[in-house]
Amino acid sequence: MKRSIMKRIVLGLCLGAVLTGATLPAISVEAAAADLPKKIAAEKIGLPTSGVEVTEVTLKSFPDDRLYTAVLAKIHPVDRNAPDINIEVALPADWNGKMVQFGGGGFDGSIQQVAGHAPGESGADLTPLERGYATYGSDSGHAGEVWDAEFAANQEALRNYAHGAVKKTHDAALEIVTAFYGRQPERSYFIGGSGGGRESLQAAQRYGKDYDGIVTFYPVLNMVPKAILDSRNANALQKNNGEGWLSAEDFKVINRTYLEMTDELDGRKDNLVSNYKAAQAKTPEVLAELDKKLSPAKMETLRTFLSPMEFAYPLANGFRVMPGYVLGQEMRDKYYNQFGSAPGKRDGDMAFYSNGIAGWLTFGHGNTDMTKFDYRQHQPELQASSELLDATNIDLGKLKNHGGKLIILHGTSDQVVTPEGSIQYYKGLQQHYGQQKLDEFVRFYLVPGFGHGYGEDFTMGRSLLTDVDEWVTQGKAPEALEVMDDNAATRGRKQVLVPYTVENEEN
Repeated sequence: MKRSIMKRIVLGLCLGAVLTGATLPAISVEAAAADLPKKIAAEKIGLPTSGVEVTEVTLKSFPDDRLYTAVLAKIHPVDRNAPDINIEVALPADWNGKMVQFGGGGFDGSIQQVAGHAPGESGADLTPLERGYATYGSDSGHAGEVWDAEFAANQEALRNYAHGAVKKTHDAALEIVTAFYGRQPERSYFIGGSGGGRESLQAAQRYGKDYDGIVTFYPVLNMVPKAILDSRNANALQKNNGEGWLSAEDFKVINRTYLEMTDELDGRKDNLVSNYKAAQAKTPEVLAELDKKLSPAKMETLRTFLSPMEFAYPLANGFRVMPGYVLGQEMRDKYYNQFGSAPGKRDGDMAFYSNGIAGWLTFGHGNTDMTKFDYRQHQPELQASSELLDATNIDLGKLKNHGGKLIILHGTSDQVVTPEGSIQYYKGLQQHYGQQKLDEFVRFYLVPGFGHGYGEDFTMGRSLLTDVDEWVTQGKAPEALEVMDDNAATRGRKQVLVPYTVENEEN
């Protein structure tokens, strides 16, 4: 009890110093960690584990000298051969009573920068931790580089990556936060982009009752079908010894032609294609113009990229059609091909991605030859992998019944994930719930020119964590959102986003 009182006095002094501008007191790690458990029992975690061990407690400071406590812990597996889930929880002295979980990216393998900005936020803004949120994240249950998929040879590690680590990390962090502050958080949020966007939708679909609000950026929600489609595209680039290879110069031609023919569809010439649906409707005209500029082999490759893929059998949640890419999606670093650096090389991000999904994460080994892979011959394995990995379930009853809110956002210039996948998912939600009921707890936005975390035409800067928090705590549903361009050359340029619905999708 004495240690608990001491730590609360310390936290009070920290907050008092912040409010008055006084010099911060000297604080020991022992004082900051006074109430933290060294171990958390397995029964405190909602999925099977061997318990949690707190391994390190460190006092750190913000640039303005305010303090926070960084806690490292390990969630031990049931299978002794499986790796731990490594987590970090950041605990600010001036806590706002809320906690937010950060999603990862790629195949994870490292703990997120929980002291950093959330997706979509401007680098000039205060981070969630600086704003008083307790923040936390994990490596999803294995250590490795972003496209290292060998962890999937262990089934528990694979299940952790798929979605189990989302729940286990939340429950462990909740125990740490509650012990540190002496009370449970008032609100619990999740925010993530890309692979972390998939994780955030897994949180909404599977563990919705744990969260009051979730923000999803450019999610890889259709992980398995995307990998198969990306493998198809990689093979198209290599066809006939790379005859149809799309070079950096080719992508410049494609993007310049697309922009010239679609920029002014919204009545403005500003290098932003704001009328997304009208621009997509002009795809045949743009392709006809490109036929005059690119070889037939290159045009065949481009049309393959743009075409959807209809599967011969259903994947998880009845998924049958994977949307293709769209004109206007830039390649990695605008014109770098995401499938490889040169003809004959399959070394781009999406090539590594498809190899990992259709290899290690589906079959548990890295021996799959993706140049010869025929998904039709592997129905049981791919259906099982899809059930585990994909976040395509339109039943959000756990989140909705808990009173939770969900914001989904996708940029129209995403370099690696087609916005049509998010549109497809949202339309499924519309059909399932009806627009009126859906509006009670879900909003979806498209951002012209925004890419996969950044866009060379537009990089949005806005805290959607603040938006979802205001929706949850004040009943202030987000409607038109003003977003600022965070790119150096055009910083301060504004766009107003309106929620996507069937009625307004032409605008």
